[in-house]
Amino acid sequence: MSRVLWFRRDLRIHDNPALVDAVEGAWADGDGNLVAVVLIDPMLWPTWGPAKQAYLIDSLRSLDESLGGNLVIRHGKAQDVIPAIAIAPPITRAMELLAITKSLPHFPLAASSL
Repeated sequence: MSRVLWFRRDLRIHDNPALVDAVEGAWADGDGNLVAVVLIDPMLWPTWGPAKQAYLIDSLRSLDESLGGNLVIRHGKAQDVIPAIAIAPPITRAMELLAITKSLPHFPLAASSL
């Protein structure tokens, strides 16, 4: 099973203690498998104005670039999405992410980043 680092509000990577702990833990597990996740609440996204949406999109693009293009962006309820990501094999996650993000036109980063 993969370790999952769920970026919620703090999108920093340079001095993020949770990221350091997650990376160290993933290597201690023996496989080094860590999945960085941002979860977009589908109930909140439409309520944010264009400026907030644009700011989040820009921030997520920057985070994704900093993580070498390995940021997983999902929509849904945390109790459903996070456990599913943790147990999915890496190749399945990548294929699933591609299929899901290309089908989310209401979230511009998803369609433009892949």
